[in-house]
Amino acid sequence: MGNLKDIQIEKSYSSEGQNLLSDFYVPVLKCAKKYDRISGFFSPKILSVAARGFAQAIKNDVKIRLVTSIKVDQSLAELSIEDIQKTLLFNLAQWDVNEIQDELEKDYLKVFSYMLSSGMLEMKIAIMNNDGILHQKVGIITDQDNNAISFSGSNNETVYGWETNDEEFKVFTNWNIASIDYFDSDKKKFEKIWSGNYAHAKVVDLPDAIRTKIIDYTKTEEDIDKVIERVKKRENGGIVKPDENKREPRPYQLEAINHWFSNNFNSIFAMATGTGKTFTTMNALKRFREIMGSLNAVIAVPLRTLAEQWENEVVDFFPDIAIINTSESSDWKYRVKAIEQDYQRRGTVKDFVIITTYSSFPNIAESMIGEDVLLVADEMHNLATDRGLKAAASDIFRYKIGLSATPERLWKPSESAVLTQLFGNNRFEFGIEQALDNNCLVHFNYHPNFIELTADEYEEYVQLSRKIAKMAASVSGDVDDNYDAGDNTALNMELIKRSRIKKNAVSKIPYIIQQLKSLKDKSELNRALIYVDNEVFLNDLQNALATSRIVTSRFLGSTPSDERNKIIQNLCSNTIDAIIAIKCLDEGVDIPSARQAFILSNGTDPREYVQRLGRVLRKDDKSGKKVAEVHDYLILPPSGIRYADDFERNTIRNMVKNEIKRSNFFVRLSNNGDEAKDIIAEKAFSLGFDFTDDFNDERKEI
Repeated sequence: MGNLKDIQIEKSYSSEGQNLLSDFYVPVLKCAKKYDRISGFFSPKILSVAARGFAQAIKNDVKIRLVTSIKVDQSLAELSIEDIQKTLLFNLAQWDVNEIQDELEKDYLKVFSYMLSSGMLEMKIAIMNNDGILHQKVGIITDQDNNAISFSGSNNETVYGWETNDEEFKVFTNWNIASIDYFDSDKKKFEKIWSGNYAHAKVVDLPDAIRTKIIDYTKTEEDIDKVIERVKKRENGGIVKPDENKREPRPYQLEAINHWFSNNFNSIFAMATGTGKTFTTMNALKRFREIMGSLNAVIAVPLRTLAEQWENEVVDFFPDIAIINTSESSDWKYRVKAIEQDYQRRGTVKDFVIITTYSSFPNIAESMIGEDVLLVADEMHNLATDRGLKAAASDIFRYKIGLSATPERLWKPSESAVLTQLFGNNRFEFGIEQALDNNCLVHFNYHPNFIELTADEYEEYVQLSRKIAKMAASVSGDVDDNYDAGDNTALNMELIKRSRIKKNAVSKIPYIIQQLKSLKDKSELNRALIYVDNEVFLNDLQNALATSRIVTSRFLGSTPSDERNKIIQNLCSNTIDAIIAIKCLDEGVDIPSARQAFILSNGTDPREYVQRLGRVLRKDDKSGKKVAEVHDYLILPPSGIRYADDFERNTIRNMVKNEIKRSNFFVRLSNNGDEAKDIIAEKAFSLGFDFTDDFNDERKEI
């Protein structure tokens, strides 16, 4: 049985942007030891949509007190309670179970009657003194430790109230000083109505005759858990909604888990975006807990959005475990301190999972004590800072899982080496090529586009290259875009400045405007993601697109979570044509319905372009996506350029060569690779360059 304090409970919930069932109702029901409810209307069907929550509540031997209402004639309201029970309730059509023929409806009632017959559910009906119904909607849930919440708002205890209608309600807790008065008010309101002391209504017990009729009609020797499982499988119009806890890992995911076990629980899952790194990890943690008898884990992620996603996964897999999400919990320092004190007092700690962003991770590592803590580093390359590496190297983290589609950072091989060593110097690999071969991702067409630098951009690029070469004079050979400047901050700044000339080439905006306008005119612009390098470029592009009546939304690191969800929904529903994003869309944000990627800011770091490719290769059976379209933009020198010297020619040759190396990654994996390769080769030859060897380079996938 869970504890309400371990759930991240919001102050309010709305069906606009939130799923009232999965975000609130089911998680709190799993913790319920007592449930008091006032509802204007009630339907036993609610037991179907919240079956997972009620299943756990039944195991908790929950006690439910329900007050509901019906609309009646004014004359009936004037009768005594005994006469009301005799004359009306026995004949109410909605309680005539003999009329129910649908097997699913009968299953709902089997669960309902089980709760009635076992004494788990007590039910009363309020008959208003005037021509109306009891319109108040209040719920109070209490866990085994007497932590309690109340919620009050617009929704009834029906399928429509929780799943269909536009609803909103507030939530108050009895452990928060700011909300306890509101909680007490809701509690008093319920007790007043339940006890029959409500001036505006007569509250009657569910007549024994009706109660007996329901129980007798739906009596079954079948185990109630089997009935609930059947309801879960048949809810939502017969569509089976997969239960992550029940879904079995695929063979390659089991292979990854076994690899981690065989390497003393220290390894890297180098798995392509869309192949289920999170699901694989959760199953690994589940098996770890079963074998070791406990689970103390810290999950580090780069973004708050990812922290929320991981928290939902942990709740599904471990409903009984203490969860601390430092991104959402204002008292996380106190709760981490409590873990430390518990260890000092008892020498052991209860099971827990702490979810934190990398910005807070070093502080978490410093606060932790004990041993045998398991570290999960999602998008693990984000650990490659002095503080991050030091924190991850702490002795408390005896076990580790590193997750990344691309563990290497091409610009920082020294940091990549340290990270690899830290996580056991081994990895399980399941890259994009394997994922495509195993039908884990959708296939894609690759479209190379050529953008020429302006004369000014070209001149600046060459001048910066000369400056970089002088600064790195001690290094033999060419200093190209892949050069690792190590800790040389000044040199790194010049390298970044040069790379941004390509990423922000001014010719890109008019080119893509024409490209997108043409696609929209042909109704071929469909759920697109556009990647740019910075906010200034984003603003210029978005304004230019607006003049061509192409509707876009921006996706920045500062974009709030609820707004991000709305943007994604708008893209899925084709309310907007495209999302324009900077790097915040690279990691962890799932938009399975996205079908087109326009990658304007592609560089030479494989981590960057592999992540972006993965965003549009996710399968999405719901929208019927069969293939993705990927547009890449290769930077070239101005037409007819004359090189001043060999250095200038070699500089431009290296620039084009690196563009082709990147494109070769896409060419090798795409449906139309041979065609795309011919287009690129022909363009390179027109510039006087022959990259035959580079085109045939079947280097290991990163």
